[in-house]
Formats: sequence, C-alpha cells, structure tokens
Amino acid sequence: MLIGCGSASLDTKIVIVNPESLTQCSPNQVGEIWVSGASVAQGYWNRPEETEKTFRAQLPDTGVREAERSLVPFLRTGDLGFLQDGELFVTGRLKDVLVIRGRNHYPQDIESTVEQSHLSLRSCYSAAFSVDVGGEERLVVVGKQKPFKLGWYQKLLNGGKSSQRR
Repeated sequence: MLIGCGSASLDTKIVIVNPESLTQCSPNQVGEIWVSGASVAQGYWNRPEETEKTFRAQLPDTGVREAERSLVPFLRTGDLGFLQDGELFVTGRLKDVLVIRGRNHYPQDIESTVEQSHLSLRSCYSAAFSVDVGGEERLVVVGKQKPFKLGWYQKLLNGGKSSQRR
C-alpha cells in the first residue's frame, strides 16, 4: 500500500526524472523526485562540487528558455516516487535500489518475501544487499532463525500443525 504525500505548494515545482537519462518521466512512472522553489536550500556549506550536482540540476525539457534556466534549478532528492493526479507518492531511495540482472528491486520487498517464505525465519531480522562478483551485481539475503523450542521443530515439519494429541 502506498500513501500519498500531498501536492506541491504554489511556489514549489516537483518533477519525476529518470535518474539515468535525466529526462522527465511519464505520469505514474517511478523516477527520482526533483524539487524546485523558494523553500529549497541553496546548497551545501563550502562544498561547491556537491552543491552543483545536487542543488542545481537542470532538465532539458522543462519548457524554460535556455537564457532563464539558471533561475530554475532543481534539488535532486535521491528519493524515488511518482506523481498521480498532482499528488506525490514516495516509493523508496535511489541508493537503496538493488539492480539484479537489469531489474530494480527494493531491499525491503525482498526481505519481506524471504521472511514469509519459511516458518523458522524471524520477522524484521533480515537484510538484502548486493555484492559485486566478477563485475556483476549479485543478491545476498541474510536472516535470523527463530529461537528453537521443544515441539516447535515437529510443528514445522508437520506444515505448521501441532502433533500433540488431545
């Protein structure tokens, strides 16, 4: 379930941008959230290179004349999301996305799936991350097993049903 964050105020512009091509995404398409307006900070203190990259992003297709573009910089938030009927939906963080065989995956989705895949795994005790193996990003998932209790293992073997007689 996704919950909307609302819409931009009158002096703020939000665009969703493909982080690789730096072009504006189609409506309802997930991309990086870029923000422009009076409430956006001017940059990082004494860090001009990072400021330029993060706080002065430009879109080639904003509809702003070339001479005026320097007046319309965008903040690259690093967040992923989409706009639907003017409302912003945040789906995750750009740096948190795992790219496995060319497909994007959110670690929390993989962790949830793994935790629900077996009765012996504890909820909220797993981590999904990637490692580079021979130049290819590979998925690693670690999880914590529930504490062992007498009779629990037999229940596990019986598909979740108790083996005790009544």
